[in-house]
Amino acid sequence: MENQTNQEIVNRFNKYPELYDKFRPVPPPELILTLKELAGGGNALTVADIGCGPGNSTSVWKDDALRIIGIDPSEEMIKYAESRYGCESVSFLRGTGADTHLADSTADIVTFSSSIHWMDISTIFDEIHRILKPGGVLGAFGPQLPPLPTEYWQVAAEFNKFLAFILDLDKRISGSRHPVYSKWDDIRQKAKSCGLFAYNDELCFHNYLYWTAADFCSYIKTFSYVSSHLSDRNPEAEEAYNKFCDLTESTFKGGRIKFLQSYRMITSIKSF
Repeated sequence: MENQTNQEIVNRFNKYPELYDKFRPVPPPELILTLKELAGGGNALTVADIGCGPGNSTSVWKDDALRIIGIDPSEEMIKYAESRYGCESVSFLRGTGADTHLADSTADIVTFSSSIHWMDISTIFDEIHRILKPGGVLGAFGPQLPPLPTEYWQVAAEFNKFLAFILDLDKRISGSRHPVYSKWDDIRQKAKSCGLFAYNDELCFHNYLYWTAADFCSYIKTFSYVSSHLSDRNPEAEEAYNKFCDLTESTFKGGRIKFLQSYRMITSIKSF
Protein backbone atom coordinates (compact mmCIF):
# COMPACT_ATOMS: atom_id res chain seq x y z
CA MET A 1 0.00 0.00 0.00
CA GLU A 2 1.33 3.43 -0.94
CA ASN A 3 1.21 5.82 2.00
CA GLN A 4 1.74 9.55 1.95
CA THR A 5 5.27 10.80 1.41
CA ASN A 6 7.11 12.72 4.09
CA GLN A 7 6.50 15.99 2.26
CA GLU A 8 2.77 15.32 1.99
CA ILE A 9 2.64 14.74 5.75
CA VAL A 10 4.68 17.89 6.39
CA ASN A 11 2.22 19.87 4.27
CA ARG A 12 -0.55 18.94 6.69
CA PHE A 13 1.19 20.90 9.44
CA ASN A 14 1.87 24.03 7.42
CA LYS A 15 -1.68 25.35 7.55
CA TYR A 16 -1.83 27.13 10.89
CA PRO A 17 1.55 27.68 12.62
CA GLU A 18 0.06 30.43 14.82
CA LEU A 19 -2.77 28.14 15.89
CA TYR A 20 -0.38 25.30 16.75
CA ASP A 21 1.77 27.74 18.69
CA LYS A 22 -1.09 29.14 20.76
CA PHE A 23 -3.24 26.10 21.43
CA ARG A 24 -0.95 23.06 21.32
CA PRO A 25 -0.22 22.19 24.98
CA VAL A 26 3.34 22.49 26.30
CA PRO A 27 4.74 19.98 28.80
CA PRO A 28 4.47 20.58 32.55
CA PRO A 29 7.57 21.94 34.33
CA GLU A 30 8.10 18.63 36.14
CA LEU A 31 8.75 16.90 32.81
CA ILE A 32 11.49 19.38 31.93
CA LEU A 33 12.99 19.10 35.42
CA THR A 34 13.05 15.30 35.23
CA LEU A 35 14.91 15.29 31.91
CA LYS A 36 17.42 17.81 33.29
CA GLU A 37 18.09 15.72 36.38
CA LEU A 38 18.51 12.54 34.33
CA ALA A 39 21.01 14.40 32.13
CA GLY A 40 23.08 15.48 35.12
CA GLY A 41 21.34 18.67 36.20
CA GLY A 42 22.47 22.25 35.78
CA ASN A 43 21.73 24.65 32.94
CA ALA A 44 24.86 24.07 30.83
CA LEU A 45 22.98 21.66 28.61
CA THR A 46 22.35 21.32 24.90
CA VAL A 47 18.83 20.27 23.91
CA ALA A 48 17.71 19.12 20.45
CA ASP A 49 13.93 19.29 19.96
CA ILE A 50 13.02 17.19 16.91
CA GLY A 51 9.76 17.85 15.10
CA CYS A 52 9.61 21.25 16.78
CA GLY A 53 6.86 22.71 14.59
CA PRO A 54 6.23 26.38 15.46
CA GLY A 55 8.84 26.27 18.23
CA ASN A 56 6.69 26.39 21.37
CA SER A 57 8.02 23.01 22.55
CA THR A 58 11.57 24.29 21.95
CA SER A 59 11.15 27.59 23.75
CA VAL A 60 10.17 25.93 27.04
CA TRP A 61 13.87 25.15 27.51
CA LYS A 62 15.14 28.73 27.22
CA ASP A 63 15.65 29.12 30.98
CA ASP A 64 16.89 25.57 31.55
CA ALA A 65 19.58 24.98 28.93
CA LEU A 66 22.56 26.78 27.44
CA ARG A 67 21.84 25.85 23.82
CA ILE A 68 18.51 24.77 22.35
CA ILE A 69 18.09 23.60 18.75
CA GLY A 70 14.67 23.10 17.19
CA ILE A 71 14.59 20.78 14.17
CA ASP A 72 11.71 20.37 11.73
CA PRO A 73 11.36 19.35 8.05
CA SER A 74 8.92 22.19 7.32
CA GLU A 75 10.48 25.38 5.97
CA GLU A 76 7.33 27.32 6.89
CA MET A 77 7.42 26.11 10.49
CA ILE A 78 11.12 26.89 10.84
CA LYS A 79 10.61 30.43 9.54
CA TYR A 80 7.75 30.98 11.98
CA ALA A 81 9.72 29.48 14.90
CA GLU A 82 12.75 31.65 14.17
CA SER A 83 10.66 34.82 14.05
CA ARG A 84 8.75 33.89 17.21
CA TYR A 85 11.35 32.24 19.45
CA GLY A 86 14.80 32.64 17.90
CA CYS A 87 17.37 34.24 20.22
CA GLU A 88 20.99 33.82 21.31
CA SER A 89 20.34 30.47 22.99
CA VAL A 90 17.51 29.17 20.76
CA SER A 91 18.05 28.36 17.08
CA PHE A 92 16.21 26.36 14.42
CA LEU A 93 17.21 24.29 11.40
CA ARG A 94 15.57 22.04 8.85
CA GLY A 95 16.04 18.35 9.39
CA THR A 96 14.26 15.11 10.18
CA GLY A 97 14.35 12.49 12.89
CA ALA A 98 16.46 10.30 10.63
CA ASP A 99 18.79 13.12 9.50
CA THR A 100 19.11 16.00 11.97
CA HIS A 101 22.28 17.46 10.40
CA LEU A 102 23.81 17.67 13.89
CA ALA A 103 27.32 16.50 14.70
CA ASP A 104 28.01 13.36 16.71
CA SER A 105 27.53 13.71 20.49
CA THR A 106 25.95 17.16 20.23
CA ALA A 107 23.02 16.91 22.65
CA ASP A 108 22.62 16.21 26.34
CA ILE A 109 18.88 15.84 25.78
CA VAL A 110 16.86 14.95 22.67
CA THR A 111 13.12 15.59 22.80
CA PHE A 112 10.15 14.78 20.60
CA SER A 113 7.01 16.69 21.56
CA SER A 114 3.98 15.05 19.92
CA SER A 115 6.09 14.27 16.87
CA ILE A 116 7.86 10.90 17.11
CA HIS A 117 4.79 8.93 15.96
CA TRP A 118 5.01 10.59 12.53
CA MET A 119 8.54 9.29 11.97
CA ASP A 120 10.09 6.05 10.74
CA ILE A 121 10.98 4.28 13.98
CA SER A 122 13.17 1.82 12.08
CA THR A 123 15.73 4.59 11.48
CA ILE A 124 15.36 7.38 14.04
CA PHE A 125 16.86 5.61 17.07
CA ASP A 126 20.22 5.24 15.33
CA GLU A 127 20.21 9.00 14.69
CA ILE A 128 19.14 9.80 18.26
CA HIS A 129 21.94 7.62 19.63
CA ARG A 130 24.47 9.28 17.30
CA ILE A 131 23.70 12.86 18.31
CA LEU A 132 23.35 12.17 22.05
CA LYS A 133 26.38 12.56 24.27
CA PRO A 134 27.34 9.56 26.44
CA GLY A 135 24.85 9.60 29.29
CA GLY A 136 22.48 11.73 27.22
CA VAL A 137 18.72 11.41 27.58
CA LEU A 138 15.87 10.86 25.13
CA GLY A 139 12.44 12.18 26.10
CA ALA A 140 9.65 11.45 23.60
CA PHE A 141 6.35 12.68 24.98
CA GLY A 142 2.86 13.69 24.04
CA PRO A 143 -0.40 14.73 25.70
CA GLN A 144 -3.31 12.38 26.04
CA LEU A 145 -6.66 13.73 24.92
CA PRO A 146 -8.03 15.63 27.92
CA PRO A 147 -10.94 13.92 29.68
CA LEU A 148 -13.87 16.19 30.41
CA PRO A 149 -15.60 16.43 33.80
CA THR A 150 -18.64 14.17 34.07
CA GLU A 151 -21.18 16.97 33.64
CA TYR A 152 -19.83 17.62 30.15
CA TRP A 153 -20.33 14.06 28.91
CA GLN A 154 -22.26 15.20 25.84
CA VAL A 155 -19.31 17.27 24.67
CA ALA A 156 -16.94 14.34 25.29
CA ALA A 157 -19.18 11.99 23.31
CA GLU A 158 -19.47 14.45 20.42
CA PHE A 159 -15.71 15.06 20.56
CA ASN A 160 -14.97 11.35 20.04
CA LYS A 161 -17.66 11.11 17.37
CA PHE A 162 -16.21 14.11 15.52
CA LEU A 163 -12.66 12.75 15.53
CA ALA A 164 -13.84 9.35 14.29
CA PHE A 165 -15.80 11.05 11.50
CA ILE A 166 -12.82 13.16 10.40
CA LEU A 167 -10.50 10.14 10.38
CA ASP A 168 -12.99 8.22 8.26
CA LEU A 169 -13.33 11.23 5.95
CA ASP A 170 -9.57 11.43 5.65
CA LYS A 171 -9.33 7.79 4.66
CA ARG A 172 -12.14 8.16 2.12
CA ILE A 173 -10.47 11.14 0.47
CA SER A 174 -6.85 10.02 0.73
CA GLY A 175 -7.47 6.34 0.02
CA SER A 176 -4.25 4.37 0.05
CA ARG A 177 -2.32 7.59 0.67
CA HIS A 178 -3.84 8.14 4.11
CA PRO A 179 -0.90 8.88 6.45
CA VAL A 180 0.20 6.02 8.66
CA TYR A 181 1.95 6.75 11.92
CA SER A 182 3.49 4.55 14.59
CA LYS A 183 1.55 3.43 17.63
CA TRP A 184 2.87 4.56 20.99
CA ASP A 185 3.44 1.04 22.33
CA ASP A 186 5.39 0.11 19.19
CA ILE A 187 7.64 3.14 19.65
CA ARG A 188 8.25 2.28 23.30
CA GLN A 189 9.07 -1.34 22.40
CA LYS A 190 11.46 -0.22 19.65
CA ALA A 191 13.31 2.05 22.08
CA LYS A 192 13.80 -0.94 24.38
CA SER A 193 14.67 -3.51 21.74
CA CYS A 194 17.05 -1.46 19.58
CA GLY A 195 19.92 -2.14 22.01
CA LEU A 196 21.23 1.43 21.92
CA PHE A 197 20.27 2.59 25.40
CA ALA A 198 21.26 1.51 28.90
CA TYR A 199 17.94 2.57 30.44
CA ASN A 200 14.41 2.57 29.07
CA ASP A 201 11.14 3.34 30.81
CA GLU A 202 7.88 5.24 30.46
CA LEU A 203 7.09 8.11 32.81
CA CYS A 204 3.84 10.05 33.24
CA PHE A 205 3.20 13.68 34.16
CA HIS A 206 0.08 15.76 34.70
CA ASN A 207 -1.03 19.37 34.72
CA TYR A 208 -4.24 21.34 34.41
CA LEU A 209 -5.62 23.40 31.56
CA TYR A 210 -8.35 26.02 31.93
CA TRP A 211 -10.17 26.31 28.63
CA THR A 212 -13.17 28.13 27.28
CA ALA A 213 -15.28 26.57 24.53
CA ALA A 214 -13.30 28.62 21.98
CA ASP A 215 -10.00 27.29 23.39
CA PHE A 216 -11.20 23.70 23.16
CA CYS A 217 -12.45 24.13 19.59
CA SER A 218 -9.18 25.81 18.58
CA TYR A 219 -7.15 22.98 20.13
CA ILE A 220 -9.02 20.45 18.01
CA LYS A 221 -8.04 22.37 14.87
CA THR A 222 -4.38 21.63 15.70
CA PHE A 223 -4.97 17.98 14.84
CA SER A 224 -3.37 17.70 11.42
CA TYR A 225 -6.18 15.79 9.77
CA VAL A 226 -8.73 18.29 11.13
CA SER A 227 -6.84 21.41 10.07
CA SER A 228 -6.07 19.90 6.67
CA HIS A 229 -9.71 19.40 5.74
CA LEU A 230 -10.91 22.66 7.28
CA SER A 231 -8.28 24.66 5.41
CA ASP A 232 -9.38 22.94 2.19
CA ARG A 233 -12.95 24.08 2.98
CA ASN A 234 -14.29 20.54 2.86
CA PRO A 235 -18.06 20.97 3.45
CA GLU A 236 -18.44 17.71 5.40
CA ALA A 237 -15.59 18.62 7.72
CA GLU A 238 -16.87 22.17 8.20
CA GLU A 239 -20.40 20.96 9.01
CA ALA A 240 -19.15 18.42 11.56
CA TYR A 241 -16.77 20.91 13.15
CA ASN A 242 -19.42 23.63 13.43
CA LYS A 243 -21.84 21.14 15.00
CA PHE A 244 -19.24 20.23 17.63
CA CYS A 245 -18.44 23.89 18.35
CA ASP A 246 -22.13 24.78 18.72
CA LEU A 247 -22.65 22.01 21.27
CA THR A 248 -19.48 22.95 23.17
CA GLU A 249 -20.37 26.63 23.36
CA SER A 250 -23.93 25.93 24.56
CA THR A 251 -22.64 23.45 27.17
CA PHE A 252 -19.78 25.56 28.54
CA LYS A 253 -22.12 28.58 28.78
CA GLY A 254 -19.32 31.09 28.54
CA GLY A 255 -17.35 29.48 31.38
CA ARG A 256 -13.77 28.27 31.67
CA ILE A 257 -13.49 24.52 32.31
CA LYS A 258 -10.70 22.76 34.22
CA PHE A 259 -9.13 19.87 32.28
CA LEU A 260 -6.67 17.30 33.61
CA GLN A 261 -3.94 16.96 30.95
CA SER A 262 -1.66 13.91 31.13
CA TYR A 263 1.63 13.27 29.34
CA ARG A 264 3.28 9.95 28.59
CA MET A 265 7.04 10.08 28.05
CA ILE A 266 9.30 7.39 26.62
CA THR A 267 12.57 7.90 28.44
CA SER A 268 15.90 6.38 27.39
CA ILE A 269 19.53 7.03 28.44
CA LYS A 270 22.55 6.44 26.25
CA SER A 271 25.28 4.42 27.97
CA PHE A 272 28.61 6.03 28.78
